[in-house]
Order: sequence, then structure tokens, then C-alpha cells
Amino acid sequence: MILKIRPADWRDHEVIRSLRALAFTELSLDGGLYELLTWPIFHCQVAVQEGQVIGMAALLLPPGTIADSQGVSVRPEHRGKRIASHLRAAQARDLKILGYEALDVALPSDNAAAMAMTFRHFPKELPPVLVDGQKLYRYFRATVPELLQRASAEVGRYPMSLTAAQETLLQRKGEQARELYHRLLLVETLARQKAERRGGG
Repeated sequence: MILKIRPADWRDHEVIRSLRALAFTELSLDGGLYELLTWPIFHCQVAVQEGQVIGMAALLLPPGTIADSQGVSVRPEHRGKRIASHLRAAQARDLKILGYEALDVALPSDNAAAMAMTFRHFPKELPPVLVDGQKLYRYFRATVPELLQRASAEVGRYPMSLTAAQETLLQRKGEQARELYHRLLLVETLARQKAERRGGG
């Protein structure tokens, strides 16, 4: 059966909502589904087989050269078929086009299943992160070439190349992500300055 990886859009919102509930508990932003599927700072992809979405993966595209994983999830009946590796390989392909050099992922230290998958794709462990002063998350990183090679080796082939038009759209998305981050930072700065002025008055 042919597996296709494609960008997610708002038509996928119901199935992505259910997949996110099944996801390994990666450390991610508390962004809503609307933001995940429409804001350029997120890059969400789905795995489709026989017309059915069976998996999803998402990225956060911050300023700089290191992106952040926002979760990978595969329907339970399709696990063990390397669907997550197909999704990771497609992420690596797209990250290269977007201009990123590496991908980070953080996972709870007590999730053995998530750790097993992460070790296959992410060779470098970074210092752990304590979330809310309570839960310890282990942090990992892979360079984009490492992730592409490791995930592609898992599935036996490299992801399908994008067309020139698709690459152009992806590059434009990267530019829009940087512009949106700049606007969000400006809004945050203005809000803080306004709060300080009110506090001083």
C-alpha cells in the first residue's frame, strides 16, 4: 500500500485532534489546533494511506537554525510500520529547504516507548529540562542530514523530492514564519511597556 506524506490543512482538523490525543507526550507549545494548522511558524504534515490519515507530525519554526519538534503521532493499529520514520524523513527534507540545520525534541524521561523511537533518529543528548519544577524531560538533537539519513534508512528510501513550485512555497513559508515571529515579539514588547507605564502611574 502506498504511503503519502503531505502538508496538513484545516480540512484535517478532526483527525489531527484525535491523533494529538494519542501522541507521545513531547514537550511542546500549548498552541491551539487553529494555530498549528494555519500559522506559518508551525509546519504540520500527515501520513495518508488509502485515503485515510494515519499519522501526523508537527514542527515549530523559530528564528535561527534549530527547529523544535511539536509531536509525532501514529494511529495504534499502524504502529510498528515505520510511519513515524517516514514522517521524520519528510521533516528533514523540508527543514533543509526551510534553511534549518538541526531539529530538537524533548520527551519525558519515564516514557520508554518514546525514548526508543527517539534514540533511532536523534543521536545527540542535550542537558535535561525540568518542566514546572516537577517533570524531567530529556532533550535530544539531530542535524538535518543526520535525521534524513537515519529516518530514511529506517524505511529503506529517501522521501520523495518536492517540485520546484512546492519548494518555492515552502521557502515562502519560512519567510512568513520569521515575519510573524517579529510581529509577535513587537506585540509582546509593546504590551509589556504599556503594563509598565500603567504600573508606574
